[in-house]
Amino acid sequence: MNSKLSCIRLFNTILEHNYIPRFSLTDHQRVQLLKYHYKLKTGRNLNMKEPKRFSEKIIWYMNYFDSPELADILCKIKFKDYVKEKLGNGYTAKLYAVWDDIDDINFDNLPNSFVLKSNCSSFGNNIIFIDNKENVDIEQIKKEVLPFLDFKNTAVNAFPRGYYKVTPKIFAEEIIGDAHNQPVDYKIFCFDGVPTYAYSAFEHFSDGKAQSSKIAFYDMEWNQLPVKYKQSETISVPVPKHFEEMKKISSVLSKGFPFVRIDFYETDNKVYVGEMTFYSGGFSNSFTPDAFDFELGSKFVLPPKQKFKRIKRKDLIGK
Repeated sequence: MNSKLSCIRLFNTILEHNYIPRFSLTDHQRVQLLKYHYKLKTGRNLNMKEPKRFSEKIIWYMNYFDSPELADILCKIKFKDYVKEKLGNGYTAKLYAVWDDIDDINFDNLPNSFVLKSNCSSFGNNIIFIDNKENVDIEQIKKEVLPFLDFKNTAVNAFPRGYYKVTPKIFAEEIIGDAHNQPVDYKIFCFDGVPTYAYSAFEHFSDGKAQSSKIAFYDMEWNQLPVKYKQSETISVPVPKHFEEMKKISSVLSKGFPFVRIDFYETDNKVYVGEMTFYSGGFSNSFTPDAFDFELGSKFVLPPKQKFKRIKRKDLIGK
């Protein structure tokens, strides 16, 4: 069978049936699937040899970039220690408990309200807000968080290689804001220690459920840019109270990385680092005007391409 056709059929199966192959994909298969997905989502051909667009470079980054610190930063639990080492105490939400087995989950020692998360998910997935633990069915919650631990079943064919060494866990942390009224996300695009552009993600959650954000882009003076992200509604927000501090933090945390997005929340008196995102937008970034894709891409200087051994399931941590 034609190898390209086989890849397309395999990818369609993955998309339509949430099917994860029991074998690890070769680099050729991975690239073919990415090209197919990129074409499907953007209508454009993916240039992996000489990428110019930000959207192309993110996909290149998924496949060919690694760092000794990457796995610890991508793990949302170890990430807290990384931020503490760089900035000091108090810049991340308080961690209450960590579990790697749902039978170990015990709410008795937790406060009345908290949020349950996977340590290796993104795009607002695998998050459960607990507004009042007295009103929840704990056994039902355990069933809902069980898939949080299944990441290693899919990691072998997940495209961002940085997640391969992240062992899946469930954790509980404090809620910033409240379960029904989450604060605005502020996200700063950084290129090797240089904060360059920001965007606000408004109403990313509704009653604790992830939804499409209302997004606006800004320069580093918080002037709104005439840029639309994907199909998101564009709604601007006032400059964050701690914007100057956010920029300083972004410079520190992003130093040494060709690209990373630093995400923030704030309260009246405090700024929190939410996460560091290396694969902003995933497979299908698109901007209007299209020139902004190239503008971001021009700031994104790719490192030397790294070679990786083919990852097999038996080689994964926490398999």
